[in-house]
Amino acid sequence: CDAIGIICISGMSMMFDKEKLEEIGGIKSFDKFLAEDYALSHALIHRGYKIKVVPSPAIQDPCHFSAKFFIERMIRWTRLRFSIHFVLTLLEPLFQPLFFSLSSSWSLNYLTQFPFIFLFIIFMTGEFIIDQILMNLLRMTFPESGPLPNLKNRIQAFFLMQIFIYPYIYIMSLLNITKISWHNISYTISRNSIISIPDDLEYKKDSVRMTRFKRFKELQAPAQ
Repeated sequence: CDAIGIICISGMSMMFDKEKLEEIGGIKSFDKFLAEDYALSHALIHRGYKIKVVPSPAIQDPCHFSAKFFIERMIRWTRLRFSIHFVLTLLEPLFQPLFFSLSSSWSLNYLTQFPFIFLFIIFMTGEFIIDQILMNLLRMTFPESGPLPNLKNRIQAFFLMQIFIYPYIYIMSLLNITKISWHNISYTISRNSIISIPDDLEYKKDSVRMTRFKRFKELQAPAQ
């Protein structure tokens, strides 16, 4: 982003200057957006401000982990991306390791007559190695996260994700593209992540906000 001037919006990991937010109406002006962090960033960029990327990644606290939680979260995010950048999200599978490896292997097989399966294994292995390099870099940055699982489990997880889980996430996102469930609230989402919420859910929205605030305070409290 910084080097070549590409607009890079990283969503919930961003920090905003309060005075700059007031120039665009404050956070309240963006409460109709489910992806309010993206909308805020987009508005600031159009006012001539630039995004500065810090060298270290942000740590998120999802509170709990499970395969079901991860899949539901990824479906929600994919539907959100469809509402913001439909064409780009529609083309997203083209850049996933499985499709990329299949298409690249077919192309090289056609041009060089190398065996397709040999080329496919090389491409998928390369994708796996790149993935492992990234995971090791993150572990070195945050050693408190503990050691990585053993190699066998990482290989199984990688291929399970690429062959089964990602296609499932993508298909499920398309089947009900305008509905997003988050914190037990069902939203109807339209273009640019604009949402409609029934009036009788206003109290529930406030309850969710308070729950998130309490969780934040718990994380900030010193250990006893």
